[in-house]
Amino acid sequence: MAATGSSKKKLSTTLASNKVADDFQVVERVQNRPAGVSFQASSNARTTARAARRNISRTEPCFITKQSSYALEIAHWVNPVRKDLSHQQMIEEFLKRLGIVRHDFNLNDPSNLTNLDPTLHVCLDKFGFFAVTASLETLKKLITLVEAENRTWQNRFDDGMMYTRGFYLSRPPIVDAEYELVVLHPEIFLPKGSGLTVFSQTNGQLSGKIYVVGHDRTLRESPGTSVSPRLPAFSFDANRFGSLPLNERVYSSSF
Repeated sequence: MAATGSSKKKLSTTLASNKVADDFQVVERVQNRPAGVSFQASSNARTTARAARRNISRTEPCFITKQSSYALEIAHWVNPVRKDLSHQQMIEEFLKRLGIVRHDFNLNDPSNLTNLDPTLHVCLDKFGFFAVTASLETLKKLITLVEAENRTWQNRFDDGMMYTRGFYLSRPPIVDAEYELVVLHPEIFLPKGSGLTVFSQTNGQLSGKIYVVGHDRTLRESPGTSVSPRLPAFSFDANRFGSLPLNERVYSSSF
């Protein structure tokens, strides 16, 4: 059967973007739209939210594995509650009243964001297979810091003076905090002997170690025997704004 010219269709190999990514360069998607053709755009709120969520660089490695990849996903430490703006604002105001965030904080602020491996993101955010907490040593230092500020506040109060507790985000133990991975459901998180590869960097090159569920249900270096080292506490020193570390936006800030 002969085909008419009007019924023939041609597949196009023209790309929507004419930019080339080089060395994790962030490339905006450019839409080449013919004149006179209209497209139904998504809502302004949704577009704004997507832009806000990319508040940290794609070059920043995974918070846990330290591996860099275009596949990494943005994770929120405190859920942004995107479908309920009023609830989101209530959370932001609550955190501000606690005095643990800056006055201009919002849930899409870089201090509430991190890059995560997609599988780890799902395991943390959706299923709660593991949690991230400060290391024991960091917690001890933070307790000492808070107790010292509390004593100062009490002394000033006893003398009839006003005092606002202040914690400088650019000083230890906040600036050099260490974290630990607490696996709540190890056999589900790493089933059937699977492992988690965690990388370290030496001279610009990554080298990885595989951690599996050990005999005591903690993550241990493969093969996971009683003498295998446990997954150690880790820091995160990826710079975001020049020389500024994670969870910090200014050199000297108090709350």
